[in-house]
Amino acid sequence: MDDDALQFLRACPWLAGVPDEALAALRPADCFWRGYEPRESLYRRGETLGHVFGVRAGSFKIVSGNRAGSETITALVPAGEWFGEILLFSGEPAFADCVAIGRSRVLLLTEAALRGLAERWPAVNRQLLHIVARKARSTFWMNVHYKMAGPERMLARRLELSLAFGPPPGDAEWVALREHLSHEVLAGMLGLSRPRVSLAMQALAAEGLLEARRGRVRVHVARLRRYCDDGEAG
Repeated sequence: MDDDALQFLRACPWLAGVPDEALAALRPADCFWRGYEPRESLYRRGETLGHVFGVRAGSFKIVSGNRAGSETITALVPAGEWFGEILLFSGEPAFADCVAIGRSRVLLLTEAALRGLAERWPAVNRQLLHIVARKARSTFWMNVHYKMAGPERMLARRLELSLAFGPPPGDAEWVALREHLSHEVLAGMLGLSRPRVSLAMQALAAEGLLEARRGRVRVHVARLRRYCDDGEAG
């Protein structure tokens, strides 16, 4: 295993506590690099996955399309993120396509290798469960807001979901989201027009919840979560 792969595995939050020698002993058939060109699919809707994925460079979008040619972006996966664990462990086919946004490099880890590490180091299962639970909670409340809340609440919940998919923010008040969230991308995610997304961004910025410039967004973690919690209570 090359040094870059080993360093990237060390940084995976699922694998915290697994000794370096165990990671370095993974076979090339179980852990390997693959490159993707822009608009190339990592997997397609209906496929059953046999791997989890770590995005080393580039980014991906989880997207569903229709016959008219329009698409809905479910999620963005930026560099540094690991994903695919929910589909892998559910055993269900992918519900959408996963498509490279730009030239990307991904580390693939097989189900057998991940399960083998989890059997030897049970903390892996606990860490996976914790991360999946965070994702599920945020996704659930985001869907509730899509049905019951206005655009500002929808946008706030989507930004909070980015925190669930990323590493814990720690003690920092302001956290930069790793996704590139242009107004066009957010419009595709939220089912809103770009002008309405712009207005929602301006409203949240005025309340001190976020700062945005050219698709790069910083959020004030405590204020954003309080805003989302207030919306749930209402």
